[in-house]
Amino acid sequence: MLIVSTAASSAKSVVADSVNPLTTEGRYFAEEHGYNSRLDELHAEILRRKLRRLDTYIERRLALARRYDAALAGSGLELPVTAPGNRHVYYLYVVRHPARDAILRELAAREIFSLPMYPSLTDAQQDRVCEALHEILRTIGGTA
Repeated sequence: MLIVSTAASSAKSVVADSVNPLTTEGRYFAEEHGYNSRLDELHAEILRRKLRRLDTYIERRLALARRYDAALAGSGLELPVTAPGNRHVYYLYVVRHPARDAILRELAAREIFSLPMYPSLTDAQQDRVCEALHEILRTIGGTA
């Protein structure tokens, strides 16, 4: 965020003209968005290389989502839905259930803290998560 004193707006200069729209009576408001990038060369190179594999990562996430869809259908969980005309990349696979807190506690007791969606997740690891969810839902009486 650019912090500027209102005194700068009274000066007759190019700088003052460009700074004035960024301030309003002591409150800060940005009419133009800026960037704060502190990416060092090492991390930039890592991300550049990962970017080459982005399509592969997205395809794997879509495959994982389809597997969750199939494994959790009829479980009592409200599964994600992609609106017509849209494409989902499933950074997260978010489900809903009225007994959310109880399910989360039981998952944590099994050292499962989310529905994992990272591209290197194996089918066996995903199966373990789904089996745990089914067991928990049966235990708490939430279907499955």
